Amino acid sequence: MRDSFVTTNDNLYLFNIDDHVSELADFFDIFNDERYREFRAISYVASPEFFCTHTNHFCEVETIIGINDSETCSTISKGIMQNWEFSGIDFFNSCDDEMKEKIANDRVKLRFCKTGVTAHSKIYLLHGVSDGVDNYLTIIGSCNMTNNGFGIGARQFEDGCISRDAKVYNDYLNRYQAIYLNTIDAVPEGCKRLWKKENRLADLAEEADIKTEHLDNNREDMSITTESIRELTELSHKDTDEARRAERIVELIKTSTNNAKNKIRTVKSKSELEANRHEFTKLRVQKVSVGDDPAPRTELIYHSESNNLYATRPGIDKDAIIFNEKLSSDDIRDELEKLVSFTRCYERNVADNNSDVGKKIWEVFLHAYQSPFFWKYRVGMKKYFNGTEEMLAKIPNILFISGQSSSGKTPLLSAINQLLQNGAYNIPQWKSYRDYDGKSYMTNRMQENNLFPVMIDEVEKDFLSGGKCRWYGEAWIKEVSNNLGSGLKPYMMMASNKNIELSSPLQTRINYISIDEKIALSSEERTILSDIINSMNNRLFKDFCARALEKENIYDVKYDSKFMPDFAGPARDIFLEYFEEVQMEIPDNFPMSPINDYAIKGIQMWKDAFSDQTISEAFTYKGESNELIVNRELLSRKQYSRKERDLLRFLSESVKKSGNANENQYLHRDAEAFFEWIGVKNPYIDNMVVSEDEDICVKDTRKLRGIRAWIARLTKSV
Repeated sequence: MRDSFVTTNDNLYLFNIDDHVSELADFFDIFNDERYREFRAISYVASPEFFCTHTNHFCEVETIIGINDSETCSTISKGIMQNWEFSGIDFFNSCDDEMKEKIANDRVKLRFCKTGVTAHSKIYLLHGVSDGVDNYLTIIGSCNMTNNGFGIGARQFEDGCISRDAKVYNDYLNRYQAIYLNTIDAVPEGCKRLWKKENRLADLAEEADIKTEHLDNNREDMSITTESIRELTELSHKDTDEARRAERIVELIKTSTNNAKNKIRTVKSKSELEANRHEFTKLRVQKVSVGDDPAPRTELIYHSESNNLYATRPGIDKDAIIFNEKLSSDDIRDELEKLVSFTRCYERNVADNNSDVGKKIWEVFLHAYQSPFFWKYRVGMKKYFNGTEEMLAKIPNILFISGQSSSGKTPLLSAINQLLQNGAYNIPQWKSYRDYDGKSYMTNRMQENNLFPVMIDEVEKDFLSGGKCRWYGEAWIKEVSNNLGSGLKPYMMMASNKNIELSSPLQTRINYISIDEKIALSSEERTILSDIINSMNNRLFKDFCARALEKENIYDVKYDSKFMPDFAGPARDIFLEYFEEVQMEIPDNFPMSPINDYAIKGIQMWKDAFSDQTISEAFTYKGESNELIVNRELLSRKQYSRKERDLLRFLSESVKKSGNANENQYLHRDAEAFFEWIGVKNPYIDNMVVSEDEDICVKDTRKLRGIRAWIARLTKSV
């Protein structure tokens, strides 16, 4: 305890006046469980972590929280949003189990201000009896109930006045009790009841019932003025996450309260609330108003407390239903056979029965199945590797599928549409880029918490390449990537009948698969393919989601021998589990390593360039530093004069030699990494012999180099 609160002479950020004596604060005495047994507090902001750590040893705890966030709207709006978002549920869920037990049994009382009022005070009242003597402690000042507020690990100036006088304590106790009368229980009774009875948190459906009950129990205190709704409505017109929260809350308030009388809206009857209980699940989806949407997406909501995915289909479902459901082995086999038949149909109808086509189709399927979980890479990078926002932005969140006319792209997109949703309802999910204001529509969709993938077809080639539009597309992808952070955001799949060119910064932000082989379907084969698509459904997708949710390390990124990160790796592993479980032979066209056509193209281009004797003098090996130096001037000679720009664009950042910022004429590359990247032995080193033990070591270090290369690529400046 003492270590948490000690403020050294070098730290002037926390200061107090203790009974008229100025000093740097040592807050060990403030929360001394030997002297004080009762704890009462009012704090404008409180964090569950601080609350659990520093109050769990008191016998009696009462805490009034003014708000539960630190957004920028007015304090009254914050209080309204806190109550109508039922933030007490999230606070309770974030507490450790010991604190949950105390809150559930009312040994700890957590209060929010009534709707329409808030508390900005910071008052701490501690009392205890030791050796027959009453001990009193009163703290007032600027310190919120957070680590920052008490100077723990933050460069934030805070001040506190401390008194041990009984009269001061009683005066502020009267003040506290007056404010207490204007509060409600922050944690709904339903949450407490469920924890006491079953020692678990509510799932999404149970949350809707709990919120309905909470509103009914506190109907008078949840009444709201029309002026407050007007302020929230004005806030919702802004383009911020907070505005989108306000928009959802205004919608919920209007459906849960009666029309205003005397400028006050009161909570509807219990039966009316129960009839609209599905409205409460909408708070879990971050809606963005973009006008009429002729084909609204299925809503796929992740509920962290129960670790479930919930789905609603616009215009069909009112209540969210659990989406992740396990399948029997027989059913899994049936669904796998449909996927195998689909890929085989493609292979039969392209030149030379090209199995590469089948592998690419499988790779697209893997990305589609894993689409609700790509956000976990960013969470893992943030949580376990202290990833910066720049690193998070470079984890690709877009799959670009290109395919020339007659390459079978249309039936592939139809198959994905069937596989990710129940085919019986036939809700189209792919939307044409031309049907919308492309940038605005896509940007708004990527700000949602709806994890069902955003699927855009017929993307124009000029979106990412060519003149002014090239800047537009590149800038848009950077903008979207930079705003993803580590929160719940959907994956995007874009399709075009044109091949695209990616600048170097975009190559780390897009997964790219090109399906260029033309497919010539006979009438019979067309019927077969159509029948396969019509038989597809989302049963396997539901099972896949159930398995993915069970995997704790789904955020781990694997690498292939070319240092290529395998972002579809978890899906690849789950499908291999499927084949083993149903004792089905792994199809020979199933991709065992990632497919990224842009990266593969770059490897081949540099392999050809290095092998071209006409420009061999452009490459110089520097053995003592293990460097391969590329002379850009010599590289530009002869037939490569027009290809140099393409070569540079396709050169992997993973092989770059660190510490060489200026590369106007010479490119410095890690020789070992470069030759392993293009898949050839370093020709400058003769008679390289590796023992069996050393070979094991090489494999281990290769993995480390892959991780190092990926991190280097993420940290490269934009």
